[in-house]
Amino acid sequence: MRGLLACVPCLLLCTMAPVAAVSTDDLEGYWEINRPASGGLPAADICLRFNKLTASAEAKFVESRKLAWTDPDSKSATITLSGTVKVKALEGTAYPEYPNGELNFTSTRAQFRYGEPTSEIQTFQTQAATMSSVDANGTQRDYQRVCLYAFGGEEMDDIDILRITCLPTNDPHAGINAVLGFGAPPQADYPMVIETSTVKPEVFQRDKTKRCLRHGIKQGHFGNCILPSMTGYRLWIELAATFSTFSTSDLNRVLKDVSEYLKVPLGQLNHITTSPGSVVLQILVSGYPEGSQELESRLDQMISEIQEGVLTLGGYVVLIVYYIWYNYIPPPKASDSLPAWSVIIMILSTLVFLCWMGYTLQCRTMVLKMEKEYTEGKGKKYQRVSEQRAHDKHDYSYNPVSTEHR
Repeated sequence: MRGLLACVPCLLLCTMAPVAAVSTDDLEGYWEINRPASGGLPAADICLRFNKLTASAEAKFVESRKLAWTDPDSKSATITLSGTVKVKALEGTAYPEYPNGELNFTSTRAQFRYGEPTSEIQTFQTQAATMSSVDANGTQRDYQRVCLYAFGGEEMDDIDILRITCLPTNDPHAGINAVLGFGAPPQADYPMVIETSTVKPEVFQRDKTKRCLRHGIKQGHFGNCILPSMTGYRLWIELAATFSTFSTSDLNRVLKDVSEYLKVPLGQLNHITTSPGSVVLQILVSGYPEGSQELESRLDQMISEIQEGVLTLGGYVVLIVYYIWYNYIPPPKASDSLPAWSVIIMILSTLVFLCWMGYTLQCRTMVLKMEKEYTEGKGKKYQRVSEQRAHDKHDYSYNPVSTEHR
């Protein structure tokens, strides 16, 4: 009996060990989810970042969401939300009754980035304006989202998987607030969110490479067919500007700010194109090898700042930044000489023609010789019989060369 009682503390420690392995600090970083369209809800690519969780009780969050509807209009929109989040640790023994903790998000800023079709942009902008606790007039509103969270695995100790169940629940009719929506705060600070048959957690994966930052990028704006004529990093910058009034001086100010931000000499920034939507600049950054950590870290920092706040270049708000490595392959040089394959074809054609001429002349000589042999000693001139002459096909004695049948 004493031995059994002595094992009880050991059993308790073994049971509690997985729970003690995780903490609120494990939320720090980037989380992503690629949610397919279902039940009237749009497809959603969401990038959620928790920042400064250990610095204060009220941490910061940034959420970038790209939504795409499957209706006939094929609507799509991207929005970035930022604000504060209160994190409260719980016992974490069973989900959802005892999850790892509670989250209370407060959206203080909502930035609409793009939308399609263009006829829906005004609607999207209006919806985005209602997702922030501070409106354009500076009026304070309570706009929150309360959630339970638990890490993955049966023991809730897989810190690379995060399950979140929130109120208000997902609403297909809420526009760009349809998935992981924000609403009026509940009566309690941290209400119990119970998983039911209709309420399921959103399952996020930890994103160690920060690739989810590019969820908000509109690839269609960057499909410019004009390619650079040198090797380097192709950089697209979309500005909140009017294309018709964007001037050369505006471009020069933007390039100057890009040079200072990336710490790249202005001579290594090669402007390729300026295209609408709002204003999209294509720039090639030369002088860096492929995979340059120095340059890519600064470009990633620029993307991160766009997601977290307002970044301006040349006095214009930057909406989107995107970059790829581009390897320039020069076209073949023009030459006055004929290509080798054409010379070979000409030689072969000439040989075939000469063979045909030789064969034709040889056949003509043989025909003349035969004519001469058939007319020798007969005292009659050789005559050909028309091919149209009627004769019995079964009469094998018929000789068109002979004159005996005439």
